[in-house]
Amino acid sequence: MKYDREFYEWKTEDLTGAERFFKRLAHADPADPKYAAGIRAAREMVGQNTVVKAVFRRIRIISRDENGVTLEDGFRLTGRMPAVALEKAEELYAFVVTLKGFENVKSDDMLLNFYTDTWGSAFTERGQNALGNIISEKAEAEGMKRTHMWCPGQHTFELSNQTALFGMLHPEDIGCTLTESMMMIPVKSSSGIIGIVPEDTENMPMPCDYCPFNKKCHPESNGCPAV
Repeated sequence: MKYDREFYEWKTEDLTGAERFFKRLAHADPADPKYAAGIRAAREMVGQNTVVKAVFRRIRIISRDENGVTLEDGFRLTGRMPAVALEKAEELYAFVVTLKGFENVKSDDMLLNFYTDTWGSAFTERGQNALGNIISEKAEAEGMKRTHMWCPGQHTFELSNQTALFGMLHPEDIGCTLTESMMMIPVKSSSGIIGIVPEDTENMPMPCDYCPFNKKCHPESNGCPAV
């Protein structure tokens, strides 16, 4: 069975948890009176000019080997990591999340630009998290569960896999494009895969296991999108 692309859209005000992510990235508390006015103004600028959009598609895994994973329709994810991450999966979800309109968020104030940039990262991450929850619900409805998220350029998952993801999803339909250097435009965008596995699957690989900061990081408290 082949699956069509699906689309979601969120207003920034509807994404929960952005404040915690902002605080960790900016090292500034939105509740602190010293910073509150500027942080609030930056959030309003981002909220007025942007919307979080997502496109995703479920796709069947045809085969895997030490050099990557082959998917239906001739797409292939290359490198050792996709085979490790998807070892127990027969299907996966490919996704792109983007903060559409972020290029319109500009200011002559350097500090305000820093805050808007940080809010942009926070809302993109929260959109990715919300999409992960949607995929979890879809899997659970079938008596399955999802793996952790794996994103090109992170955790030894080769950045060149962006080409396959964009070929599968055509995210230009939500306003996201890919440069020759594999950079997503708008820059506040993310992409990745989530495997679908049997509910009783145990000992699934975690991105944290391959992250150079794994001994210093506490993903359960900092909102790491990969978890």
